[in-house]
Amino acid sequence: MRSARHRLQCRSGITTIELVIALTIAVTLAALGAIGVLPFLRKNRMVEAYNAVDRAAGEARTYARLRPANGSEFYGVRIDAKTVPNQVVVVQRLGGSERELSRYALNRNVQVYQGDQPMTSTLSWFCQPRTGYPVQTPNGPITAIAAVPMGNPGHLSLRSLDGRHRIAVAVYEVGLVAGEEF
Repeated sequence: MRSARHRLQCRSGITTIELVIALTIAVTLAALGAIGVLPFLRKNRMVEAYNAVDRAAGEARTYARLRPANGSEFYGVRIDAKTVPNQVVVVQRLGGSERELSRYALNRNVQVYQGDQPMTSTLSWFCQPRTGYPVQTPNGPITAIAAVPMGNPGHLSLRSLDGRHRIAVAVYEVGLVAGEEF
């Protein structure tokens, strides 16, 4: 006959079924957590892309403000949609030559759009020396560029490849860049 002490010792471990149930619950909770995090990660890629455009515009504006008004040295932003991933570049233009100062690569899952079509070329704007206000061409007449309303063929936006996340990008006459989800 077995003692009561022996019976208690036999029941102190866990069974395989209990272990499988505990692991199943843990895996299910982890999967549910991952499903909730994925949209956040996709949206974060868009915000990072917008921040790259804003950072590049701020750099170009700062460089331009440090130059004399009568100078021929211009600083600007070039959004290059011909490359994969798309890139935002801060450039210095002196005479006819252009030099890259910094480059920001956008996430591969982010596409630059102009209007309703993916952009397949480059888009540039330069900042006036001393003021930092954006202009379209550094050697031509000083023409301020303005925010382009959504629906306009020139409207600039950043979109995820699946089209679920979109940020409209506007460059205002004073050189500030603004973004808005739509």
